[in-house]
Parts: sequence; structure tokens; C-alpha cells
Amino acid sequence: MFYVNLPTVNDRKPGEPAPPIPEGASLPLLREDTPTHQANALLYSDGRPTEQMLELARAYAEIEPWKTTLLRLRRSAVPLAFAQPPFSLQTHENPATGARTIFVVNNSISQSAESEISFFSMIESVTDLKTQKILPLKKGAHDMLTARLTLAPGDGTLLVLKQREGQEAVLLYHEDFAVINRARTFERAVICMRPGAWGMGYEAVVTADNPDPQKVAKPGSVAYDLQQIGGAPSAGLRRYILYDGSRGAKSGEMVMLAVSKDDKIFSWISVDDFNHPILIPDDAKTVRFELNPGGTLEGFDLIGVSGAK
Repeated sequence: MFYVNLPTVNDRKPGEPAPPIPEGASLPLLREDTPTHQANALLYSDGRPTEQMLELARAYAEIEPWKTTLLRLRRSAVPLAFAQPPFSLQTHENPATGARTIFVVNNSISQSAESEISFFSMIESVTDLKTQKILPLKKGAHDMLTARLTLAPGDGTLLVLKQREGQEAVLLYHEDFAVINRARTFERAVICMRPGAWGMGYEAVVTADNPDPQKVAKPGSVAYDLQQIGGAPSAGLRRYILYDGSRGAKSGEMVMLAVSKDDKIFSWISVDDFNHPILIPDDAKTVRFELNPGGTLEGFDLIGVSGAK
């Protein structure tokens, strides 16, 4: 774990002007100088390494054997593996060979953790590069494969994937509510701007609309015609939705995903399953997110897995 100096929290509201800067002032503005006699970088003033410097050296020494592999990898546009907290992961690929590698990290710095990692069924085998062991794969929900992984506090590893020949995952549609889109239909739901993490800008999210705070808010929804967003039923293509959102301060069912084959009868297939692929039935023509008051939908990806059985 390495420290960084975070910027001042941006608490400005949309449309609010920035505070004025004194005329003739130079930037950055220094209001107060308090000597701490402590390190302000990775070395003390006498050249001795700080604890952060020693930890950084340890981390670099650990990944030295993987240097050649890491330098070749680039972030993949389509994720192939998924995990729940305290684990986080990213999918990377080698542009020259197309081989995929998963970066996995245990975000808990106080205790070891064991978690289940899910993979699309196109994955044939998973090898832990750190232990050189092949992880046993089991069938899971939504036609996914799962494996168990244990990591020490703050530890991580690389998982090398081997794909089944002739099978691939493609991004069919990406929704982040940042642009106008005629493919979506709102009912008692609105797009609103929410401050980003650490005050860094704003992000668009969808919530249930409540025009009259004096009355009990009703659930809202946003629906999509799958054919309009590139997800029309196709032979040999399994369609998945990977959505992100939050429950807010309330408990219970906040974000529900429903599907319909005739736009009349909808069936729920997922409730608050954030950041986990949900398999869409082959005959589904419409998907609809239903939002209870307090829940937010932050976006989703529509992913197609070709050649899947």
C-alpha cells in the first residue's frame, strides 16, 4: 500500500461558479506553512528511505520475474472474469497474441480473504502465475464457471486464461448515461449528476423520479429494445448484462433487472447483482431496469459470448 496526496474535495454543485482567485496571486496559493520534520516523498531529508520506499522496493522485487509479461499487457475492452469485494480485478490482454491475463487484488489490508471468481464459459483453464497451479473450475449460475482463490492481506496475483478455440467475448453495447440515446425508455425515472469519487468531476446515474417530496415515491424504470442496442437474438451467441449501481442508505431490493419477449409480460432475472454477468434468455427482446426509491443505476455493458453452448 502506497500513500498519495489526495486533492481537495470538490463540493461545488452543478452550475456553481468556481471561487474567485485574488487578483495578482500566483498559483498554487500558500495559506500556511507548518514544518512537520517528516518525509514528504519516499526519502527523508537525510536520504534515508521511508517505510513507503521500502514497501515499494519489496513490491517491485516481487513482480520482477513478471516484468516482460506485464510490459506487453494492455487493458482489455471486454472483461472475462468477475469477483466480489474484498477482491477487485481487471482483464488485460497481449495485443500480439490475444492471450488474456487477470490482475486480482485483495483490497483488505488487515486480513486474508477467500473469494469466488467467475469466468465466461469460453474459458478452458485458469493458471495462477504466482503459484504455477491450475485452479479447479466448477459450473456456476448464469452458465458461468467459478474458481476459489485465497489471498493474503493486500496481496494479489495474475491469472493466465486459456480460451476455448472458436469462442470469443465481444462488447455489444456500453451505457453510462452520458449522451442522449433514443434506444432507452424512461418511466418515473430520471438521469441526474452525482459527484464522482474524491470530488473528481461528476457522473451520470439513473434514479427513481420523485417530483413531489411530500408523497411516497414510486418505483421507476428504464427499458431497452435489445435489437436497437446490438443485442438481437442470434444463433450461437449468449448475451449477458453486466450492470453497476448502488442501494443507497436503504436496505432491500433496490435495482431489479427484468426481461420480456413480447413487451407485455416481464420476468425478473436479477436483483442487486452489481458487477456480475447476468445471462439474458435467448427469447428476450426487451430488458428493463426497475429502480426502487434510493437505488441508483450507474450503467451497464451488454456482452455477447460467441460459440458458447
